[in-house]
Amino acid sequence: MIASILSNVKSISSWEEVATSLSSFLPEAGNYFSILKFSYTTLPIHLKPCFLYLSAFREDLEIPVRKLLLLWIAEGFIVKKEEKNLEDVAEEYLIELINRSLLQVAKRRLDNGVKACTLHRMALDMCWKIAEEENFIFQQLVNLLSLLSSRFTSLFQFSLLLLTTCEFVVIMSIMLLLLMLILILIDVVKPMMIHMFFSQFLVSKYRSPLASENLSIHHESEKIRILESASDLSRIETLTELRYLETSSKLTWSIGRLQNLEFLLAERTTNILPRYLLNLPKLRHLHVGGPARFSKTCKISGTNSLQTLSFICIFDRKDEEILKCSPNLRSLNCAVLAKKCPDLKFLSQLESLKIVIYGSFKGEYTALNFPMNIKKLTLSNSGLPWKKMSLVGTLPKLEILKLEDEAFEGEIWNTMDDEFQKLKFLKLDNLDLEQWNSSYNHFPVLEQLVLRYCDNLEMIPSELGEIQHFTRLRFMLVA
Repeated sequence: MIASILSNVKSISSWEEVATSLSSFLPEAGNYFSILKFSYTTLPIHLKPCFLYLSAFREDLEIPVRKLLLLWIAEGFIVKKEEKNLEDVAEEYLIELINRSLLQVAKRRLDNGVKACTLHRMALDMCWKIAEEENFIFQQLVNLLSLLSSRFTSLFQFSLLLLTTCEFVVIMSIMLLLLMLILILIDVVKPMMIHMFFSQFLVSKYRSPLASENLSIHHESEKIRILESASDLSRIETLTELRYLETSSKLTWSIGRLQNLEFLLAERTTNILPRYLLNLPKLRHLHVGGPARFSKTCKISGTNSLQTLSFICIFDRKDEEILKCSPNLRSLNCAVLAKKCPDLKFLSQLESLKIVIYGSFKGEYTALNFPMNIKKLTLSNSGLPWKKMSLVGTLPKLEILKLEDEAFEGEIWNTMDDEFQKLKFLKLDNLDLEQWNSSYNHFPVLEQLVLRYCDNLEMIPSELGEIQHFTRLRFMLVA
């Protein structure tokens, strides 16, 4: 790891500093901290908080990149650049940390992007030491009450924080907390009383062996920006600085008062998407259990900031008009009716689309129009004939295509020239296809093919073996 870090050193003055550090510490076996810290001190200033933030994660944890980027954004670490959204800038920061060997790639996405990352043990140790030195981390206490009974979870949903200046104070604080828990168990005090007591304090310089991935670097519970695993949203409106919220609770109107909220993951299935969510001025990522219908009271004028929307129903013209209030969508997961299939071409920035189609087109396919910037498309239950594959194959930027659950029907698929020119990943799942006739130049850059539950398919076209990237082509046959 040290060699990888040093490979990024370019200037003569930097190498002189490395030489000085090495000459001071080489006699001491295993003393690598000075060299590693050098890699931190030479980091650009915008990367330092992003790196120190990683001290919130366990050593053996694969960190989901999508979530990490959203957390960086929620904490205000990402500086917006002209003509780039925050998510793209955050990914640039991530790649820079990887290139500097401070992060390691654990998993890659289908498009070869980074899906999960890890920290080398030495890098994590350094991260923790520097975070302590700079008083960067204010770690949220573990939700111990969830191990006892769900009735007490509200106690920890507002980041109970303790002031600690030494290990002794930490130990005494934990003992005090345990005493408070006992008092709650015997109904001597109420959870909210404990919250009001602890919310005035901070926790720092303490690494719990049961460390939660949740953390805040703010001094008061009202200033919390990130809240995960919230099962009770009472008093949620008091968290006026909240930017990131994951909840298993039923959605409540008080969320509509969180004017700084940027990310909402509502795990609980809901049938109606409330109007107040679409009115949140800064909300960019919205995931609800569904499929959910837009509320009848939703406005059909103005625009919102949504970039991700999942899982929503678009069943009639009004639903389509409401969707048009989200022109900046980059990712959409939706269900539509074949007889009222919306024209999605207006979503000019859409890159990822997952669409389930209910009903039959009955020969009318003209309404099925996909945005031209689509890079990833998952199509389910559409029942299209294979001769209409040009609706998909001519998308100029399409890289990932998943056809699932009778997305196309029929026995024979004859691929055509000038289609799928950028397709890298193809998945055929639960289709009744029997014959697939293709040529090597029909999928010129295909890298991976997945066949699942295509029991009637007689053979894979041998011409695929002539593709230039054959060495990277993988067949995953699942009976």
